[in-house]
Amino acid sequence: MTTERLSDAQMRRFVSTLTETVSQLTDSIKTLEFKVSSNENNYIAALKKLHDVENENKDLSKKIVSQNDQIFHLENHVKQQSRMIEEYNQTTSRRINDLEGDSKQIEKRVEQTARNEADAKITGSAELQLLQTRLNSLAEEMRLSIENSKRWAEQERERSNREMTENIREAINSMEKDSRELKNFVHENAEELKQSSSFSDQECKRLDDKVKQIIKRISENENRSRSKHSQHVGEIKNAKTEIDHGFASLQSSVAGLQKLLEGKIALYRADYDRQVAEMKKLIVLSDSSV
Repeated sequence: MTTERLSDAQMRRFVSTLTETVSQLTDSIKTLEFKVSSNENNYIAALKKLHDVENENKDLSKKIVSQNDQIFHLENHVKQQSRMIEEYNQTTSRRINDLEGDSKQIEKRVEQTARNEADAKITGSAELQLLQTRLNSLAEEMRLSIENSKRWAEQERERSNREMTENIREAINSMEKDSRELKNFVHENAEELKQSSSFSDQECKRLDDKVKQIIKRISENENRSRSKHSQHVGEIKNAKTEIDHGFASLQSSVAGLQKLLEGKIALYRADYDRQVAEMKKLIVLSDSSV
């Protein structure tokens, strides 16, 4: 009888200990499930942020394409202005050459008239003086006409150059503004993503370094935009590919962490099931012994 009491007391202690262990395992499983749920929420938030960044990158790509179209139209306008200036210079040169040719012909005619009058023995000093006055007046008119034509051509050339320089300056300022907006956007989104994510410090530092590299590349592209603006689209695509690669690495890390947690939960559950099965066996043995 005393042995049976001892066995019952030991069984009760064992059952109590086992129940406490099961309770602790249940609490541990709940804690792990809460952590898994929290990590899943962080993972979903990171995916949402990635989707937002991709949409913003698409909008920026559209803006860059639009800027390239504007630059292309501006280049066409500049080429058209250059052709117009060249045509005008050619026309002005032809007019000046024609005026110079007319002046030479008039001089020849005057000389021929003078020779004819000399041959005809026209000795009237008044007529000679009048002819000389007319010749000087005509030469002065021709000289003034040529100078005015040259001055007008030079003014038109300067005006066209000023307009072309102003258009190029406006296009460069617009490109620099868009580049600054792009750098600010990448920096702000990188800061928000780093604050909203619960990844490790090393992963955040790696992402921050990657974003700094992208910002550095964009700054270098900005400095080369005056002569190599056609390369912007390709370089921004490369930067976007690197960002996508960085986010893919983060997704892979999150997926690995999730698999690790799932494996630990499976181990805890297997251990819990094993202990429950052993407890059931002990209860069955206890009942059979009674």
